Amino acid sequence: MWRNLGLKTYIFCFMLIFVLFGLYELSEYRFLTLVQQVVAEKNAHVVQKISAYLEPAPVIIKNGSKLIETNTGSLYNLDGLEAYFLKIIGPYPQFASFFVGDENGNFLMIRRDTAGFQTKIIKRSMSVPTVFYTDRDQDYKLINSSNSQVVDYDPRTRPWYKGAYLAGKEFWTDVYVFFSTQKPGITVSYPIYDANKSFKGVFGIDVELLSLSSFLTDQKINEKSKIYLLNDKNKVVAYSDMNEADLKKFPIHISEVSNKVLEDLISRNENVYEKNLAFSSEGKKYIACISSFPDSVGVYWKLIYIVPESHFTNKLKLFFIGAGLILLIFVLMFFAGNSRKDERFSFIK
Repeated sequence: MWRNLGLKTYIFCFMLIFVLFGLYELSEYRFLTLVQQVVAEKNAHVVQKISAYLEPAPVIIKNGSKLIETNTGSLYNLDGLEAYFLKIIGPYPQFASFFVGDENGNFLMIRRDTAGFQTKIIKRSMSVPTVFYTDRDQDYKLINSSNSQVVDYDPRTRPWYKGAYLAGKEFWTDVYVFFSTQKPGITVSYPIYDANKSFKGVFGIDVELLSLSSFLTDQKINEKSKIYLLNDKNKVVAYSDMNEADLKKFPIHISEVSNKVLEDLISRNENVYEKNLAFSSEGKKYIACISSFPDSVGVYWKLIYIVPESHFTNKLKLFFIGAGLILLIFVLMFFAGNSRKDERFSFIK
């Protein structure tokens, strides 16, 4: 039956395949343009959500610092400040700890842990400097308390304290390893002054990288997409799917990240902070969007959203292949049916 279809039928089928291929190319171009817009919108949405995720921190430390400034004596009443910190840390699960250090090296920190909250108070004003520890459950009920005269921490030597003191205003640290948990993160801090504008101490809030990573992972379009947070020095602040093992490598520069796709993107767009683009790496095509954060957040970061082009085009290819095969089979059956009619008509004649 197929032998009798004739040359014209096969030429028609070839032309049909050629037209379908042309339609696919045109559709792919328009489809990828639409996908770029979707990725850009998703990127902007993630920037907005991370901004909302971090923006309470500067507000809290500024208000807390002003509150302490109006009653400077409260800075030296660490037990009273503990109650205040416990009230404000609860509604903000994205923050690992709240703390304050003064010019004499006294220190108060409320930190989240698996059981609930842990308080650490260092009183250097005592005849023998002492550290007091208090553990509470999720409902703030006392579990345990202890103290030690081994004082191995001085807030005045830490990046968050020095940075806020020198800046005289809100200060965001680079990625560094927290003393209390030995995990990397960032800190936003703010200086405290008395009524005479004399420096008295620093109020700060910690954000762990792993919590940022978990947040980024939840914002992914699909399993193959990647989201990176970079600071103004091209150091990785956090990225999606980061795990505990990755934490040991931080902080790291972008050149140290074992991801060729990200390296290729940054090497070509190192100074670009706002851009939607398509690029290739190791023979594969990707769609990316780079956006900077609004000034209101206080950090000079950029968010990089990378999605493999194949995630979208493979579905389009499958659609055209399926549609093409169905159409081709229909056309061949149509011509085959006409061929049989012609054979019967010839036989009758």
